[in-house]
Amino acid sequence: MKLAVAVLSSILLACSVTIANPVKPSVTTDVESSTSPTPNPNGIGLGGLDPLPDSIKELLERYKKGKHDLNQQKKYATRYNLNMTARLCWLDLKAQEFKLRDIRKSRKECDSKCNGIEAAISHIKMSLVDLIFGESSNYELFEQQIDLINKHPSVVEYLDKLSLEYSEIPGQSSSDQQRQEPQPSSSRPSGSGSSRQKAPSNKRKRVSKLMGNAGSFFQQPKDDDPSV
Repeated sequence: MKLAVAVLSSILLACSVTIANPVKPSVTTDVESSTSPTPNPNGIGLGGLDPLPDSIKELLERYKKGKHDLNQQKKYATRYNLNMTARLCWLDLKAQEFKLRDIRKSRKECDSKCNGIEAAISHIKMSLVDLIFGESSNYELFEQQIDLINKHPSVVEYLDKLSLEYSEIPGQSSSDQQRQEPQPSSSRPSGSGSSRQKAPSNKRKRVSKLMGNAGSFFQQPKDDDPSV
């Protein structure tokens, strides 16, 4: 009987403690919200870039890689244009029509890659602005905000470090370059120095001001000469 009374007393004591000190829902809510990956809509501000957070470093690495890949594709596009122009000037068009078609196809593929890389860079820029200045940033000041980020000492130092890494990347092997860029025929008529070089048309895109569309729009590459 004494044991039953003691157990009952313990249960009543535990219930009274729980009622006197209830668990506040806000405590668990605060803990969950502090570990949530949802970005701060107000942004971390430029002051939060010293030192650079890992999330910013990751975006800067993707940004630098995109710029590097874009430069490489533009170099290939320039070579394709020079190669095609040289064939038009130096060789008989009908005899080289098949090769010209292959070069034009490769150039279009290169232009398409450039557009895709530029689109990725634009999205990375938007992510940087959202993370630093907040999701409610005025996108009419987008380029100015990107300029402020690029000029921040921590960002400049980190991008310079990434530039050194890309400068140490070895170039293409000769076999890869031959597959990427068709070579012109060795037979060239005299007077080839008078041929004119056409500059490739590199179209720049702007980030859309209407963020509801969440992306950039690009024009499709056009042939230099529809009669070719």
